[in-house]
Amino acid sequence: MKTFFQCVVCLFFMLPVLSAEEPVTLTNKSGKSLKAYLIAADSKNVTVKVADSRGQEFTLPLKSLSAASVKKIKAWKTKGGGLSADYEISFKSGKVSAHSKNEDYDDRTLKLTPEATLKNTDYRLKTGKQQVTLLLFGKSVTDSRAYYVFLNETKSIGEIESLEELLVKFSDVRIDYDDRGYAKYGSRYHGYAVLVHDGKGALLAIKTVPSTLEKHGLDLLKLKARGYYDRSMQEYSLRQEDEF
Repeated sequence: MKTFFQCVVCLFFMLPVLSAEEPVTLTNKSGKSLKAYLIAADSKNVTVKVADSRGQEFTLPLKSLSAASVKKIKAWKTKGGGLSADYEISFKSGKVSAHSKNEDYDDRTLKLTPEATLKNTDYRLKTGKQQVTLLLFGKSVTDSRAYYVFLNETKSIGEIESLEELLVKFSDVRIDYDDRGYAKYGSRYHGYAVLVHDGKGALLAIKTVPSTLEKHGLDLLKLKARGYYDRSMQEYSLRQEDEF
């Protein structure tokens, strides 16, 4: 097995550093130091990539490192280090619509059976256990300023292996509205937001339609189902006559 610093000098035919995190300085028990990116760690070993243009990758036993270096590694792992945070989100509303005419009414019904597919795009690391939230939005047929939240649902998800996908199904939603004639009521389906987050204040991935919703980030989690909101996602009150 290569020693700690024999590995450092063998820097040929390697890929460049891929991690976006800051490198750390690790010191072995002999007092020799190395600046590297942390890649993965378990109870016995840590995998690192040297912080230079060639970026050699190798594995070190934790018992060869100083107590301070081991502490750095444990803190990094506690914060999610060594796990992929690369999610690709796709969404299907499962939309089925119908309408029936009755005298002066033109009532419309829309049924949604929403599902999101999450893909871990990292080529070697699995993801951690996270949460995924779906919000379904409507626009009032009587007030174009008003967003309506049909659904705000959060599910816990498990680990996703490298380059694998996970299908997450959410609750069905029925939407009734009439956007024609004088007896208008309800809200039309307008879009969605899918957020992958750790439940502790970190947003890992987001996809929204319309795209303008994305800027609100984790604030979208605060929205209440069956609530009205303006374009700034602040609570909004319809006029009494609009609330058919």
